[in-house]
Amino acid sequence: MPDANQQYPLHQSGGNGRHQPFDDDTEDEFDDKDIRQEPVRSIQGPLHQREAPVRPQLPRGGFKKTLLIGAIAGVIAALQGILFTLANASLYHTVSTTPQDKLSLGLAEAVFGLFCLTLFISFLIFFVAGFVTGRATVERKMGFLVGFVAAAVSFILGLVVQQIPGYPNARGTGLSGGLFGLAGGLITTLILLAISGVIAGLVSLAGAWLATRKHPYYYVR
Repeated sequence: MPDANQQYPLHQSGGNGRHQPFDDDTEDEFDDKDIRQEPVRSIQGPLHQREAPVRPQLPRGGFKKTLLIGAIAGVIAALQGILFTLANASLYHTVSTTPQDKLSLGLAEAVFGLFCLTLFISFLIFFVAGFVTGRATVERKMGFLVGFVAAAVSFILGLVVQQIPGYPNARGTGLSGGLFGLAGGLITTLILLAISGVIAGLVSLAGAWLATRKHPYYYVR
């Protein structure tokens, strides 16, 4: 019996190079070709290496500078209040000798206007002190401290000057009348001192912020 393989010989790939109708198309036709692959380069490390920014150092002696600026600003604020009071001594004398129920509206408005003027000038002095402190120390919290110190110095100087006999617009300290009167007057004075110090500190802090708003020390942060 004739062999089936001899009657129908198997297809041999790569014989005469012709493509037969029943050839298997899935066979690898590129065995004789050299397939080159590009080597894959491994990326090691970050693509962009950024150096950590160096934060500028604060100037030395900032606390001492703050105390000095605050003391000077407090003296200036107290002096401008004293000068305005002495310049309007006749007005304050008229107000002090006039009974409260007979005090005219014009006198009251004049006294209130002088108070607002001296207060505005004091706030301007505190703001400038904070600005100068911001330039000198760069540290913004020192701006609050300089305002508090300036207000405390101005408050104490004004309190002392008002005890001089014959000084216009003199007011009692309340530190009299026995032990209870002394304690009550001291507590009232400390409360007023703290309130004025906090308000002045916030004003000076605004000046310090304005002076350091573009400083590299805060840009790095």
